[in-house]
Amino acid sequence: MKTRFQIVGGIIALFFVGSWWMVTNSPDAINRRLAHAIQASEDTQEIEALLARGANPNFRYTEDEPGLKERINVLLVGTSPPEREGIPLLFLACYVRNEDTVRVLLKNKANPNITFEQGRTPLMVAVENGSPRLIRLLLDHGGDPNHRTDAGATALTLARFIKRPNLITLLKQSGARE
Repeated sequence: MKTRFQIVGGIIALFFVGSWWMVTNSPDAINRRLAHAIQASEDTQEIEALLARGANPNFRYTEDEPGLKERINVLLVGTSPPEREGIPLLFLACYVRNEDTVRVLLKNKANPNITFEQGRTPLMVAVENGSPRLIRLLLDHGGDPNHRTDAGATALTLARFIKRPNLITLLKQSGARE
């Protein structure tokens, strides 16, 4: 009898360990860890390791999980929670001005022209932050200086608005036009 309980207990323990391993190593969990590493400005070795484990450099991160009501609807009714536009990881890296992380993401095929919030691109975030090095890096990896937001603004429009002549010159040298 004791042996049977030990076997059942072992099976239950294996089930929980296996479930924990699957949850912590799922693609979504790895992508979320990558987003947290970028937000915390961790060194690029951790970021490269997560990308090597299969993290998606174009993952869109949302901070809040679906609420209880949304999860219950999925279970009972079969409806999906409303889609949330997550922030692309390249945006996070540009927001925190981490040039090394931007470089690693671009090296791993992050889309330099990915859009977020009314059609803004990472290049526009780099312009907002006044970072010529990030701007150059994004342009060198295919960032489009002539991409227009939903309102029609370009990176050059933004550089003019914040009155940054050095950024205006850099963008014009890269083919930016109004």
